[in-house]
Amino acid sequence: PPPALPGPGWWDAPGIAPHSWIELTLALPDGPLALVSLPGVFAGDHLDGGTELLLAHLPNPAGLRCLDVGCGNGVIGIHLARAGAA
Repeated sequence: PPPALPGPGWWDAPGIAPHSWIELTLALPDGPLALVSLPGVFAGDHLDGGTELLLAHLPNPAGLRCLDVGCGNGVIGIHLARAGAA
């Protein structure tokens, strides 16, 4: 067989290289959330205090259309969707 070609320069970068993803389970107000996150994402390996406070005090979003700008690993958007937001 022909020799393997080297991958591009980004091939071994964190988040792309095998086993460099971060697996975590977060305790959200509506129950646990299992995520796979990337190195470098804001609070990629934990639920930060500000997000935890926000989730604890959000009004019921059921039936509302919501947009999570700068969503990091998507915890707020996932929480809103699980509560019935679009």
